[in-house]
Amino acid sequence: MYMDGYGVTKDINKAIAYFQKAMRAGQTEAIYRLAILLEKGLYKEFKDRTQNIRRAVELYEKASNEGHSDASTDLAYILENGLFGVKKDFKKAWEKLLRAKERRNPRALNNLGIMYYKKVIPDNRGNHEERAFECFREAANQGYIKAYTSLGICYETGRGAPKNLEKALEYYKLSSEAGDPDGLYHLAYFKMEEAAREDNDTAKYEEAVELFREVKFKDPKNGDAYYYLGFFYESGFGVERDMETAFGYYSKAASLEVAKAWCKLGNFYSDGVGGVEADTNQALHCYLEAAKLNDDEAMNHLGVMYEEGIGVVADTEKAYEYYQKSANLGNAKAKLNIGHMHESGKLGDRDNENALKMYHEAAESGCTTATMLLSFRQKDTAIQDILQSYLHERIETKDTGEIEPTEEDPKAPVDPKGINFAINGNENKQGVFNKITNTMS
Repeated sequence: MYMDGYGVTKDINKAIAYFQKAMRAGQTEAIYRLAILLEKGLYKEFKDRTQNIRRAVELYEKASNEGHSDASTDLAYILENGLFGVKKDFKKAWEKLLRAKERRNPRALNNLGIMYYKKVIPDNRGNHEERAFECFREAANQGYIKAYTSLGICYETGRGAPKNLEKALEYYKLSSEAGDPDGLYHLAYFKMEEAAREDNDTAKYEEAVELFREVKFKDPKNGDAYYYLGFFYESGFGVERDMETAFGYYSKAASLEVAKAWCKLGNFYSDGVGGVEADTNQALHCYLEAAKLNDDEAMNHLGVMYEEGIGVVADTEKAYEYYQKSANLGNAKAKLNIGHMHESGKLGDRDNENALKMYHEAAESGCTTATMLLSFRQKDTAIQDILQSYLHERIETKDTGEIEPTEEDPKAPVDPKGINFAINGNENKQGVFNKITNTMS
């Protein structure tokens, strides 16, 4: 009562005193509540924050061992993600969720579904995606709102259930109307993709813009919402094109560690658009920040800068290193650039065999320039002129209003994080994570 202010004036200190007394009497719920307060920093057994967190984990473990399903669910999240100095342990996380599932804990069911969806569970029996769907459905049948979002994801992607965009939309609407900010985010993203599928339907883009604005308002820490608002203002889809406003939204998204947003800022500084002057040093800084967050496009840009000596001392080895990292993440342009380095002899002797291999890989990854090069090669036509022309256009960030397509949908914008799963835990965690990760919020 004192913790939440039900029927009395909210008083955390009194709540702590009662929980401590109840814990000494052996009440498992009190153990769990003290763990939450320790983690939030509202209760301190020690002066050192690290010691308090360690104590919180101990109490989660104690309550879990005594059969508290919420404690098991929260501890599973900590174990799966390796938080608070705890070593990642998928097997133990899975076991904790199974224990909570036995008590039909809907949050545990939803999180267990995510582990099956991610295929990180040490159990090879059955189809993991189908098992994920069943977990989500069981949680949703108990009225767990975030499970509606999870079901929407399954229907949207066709993983665990037959692809059905109508059902996906229905579940996203259900979760967003029930107040789940993650469901609202998915609804906004769905509308954006729907607009792209329907020949860039202006009205649907306008609807998506308003939904992303609502996401931003309800969940200010959702960096993706700011990123997509930046995309709309950069492209002019659904709003009047405004590069300065786009720059502002990308800046906010970057502050929330959205990798693609850092890359966009690098592009703006590279080209001198969005109300900023061209600044190679700033562009380099932004690309480096994006690369730290594993952005393949930024890595490719860095490769170009080091190969060509743009704002840095030319360094072929470093250029190749960035291209290789980018290519390993599937970037088609990086594969093409590696092919060119082999073709031109920048990595030692000219190596046409490896060049051809990389051009094929780039073409298979959707690079039209690589496809063209291979076509000319088949006709015994010299490719050096084509390559040289491409070299001058490799940093494709000019102020054209064109947005790079995805492989699946040539009209759709790039999603910086994939699709986000929203899996609820206790209230002291973030609410939106990558679609292939768990959450506890």
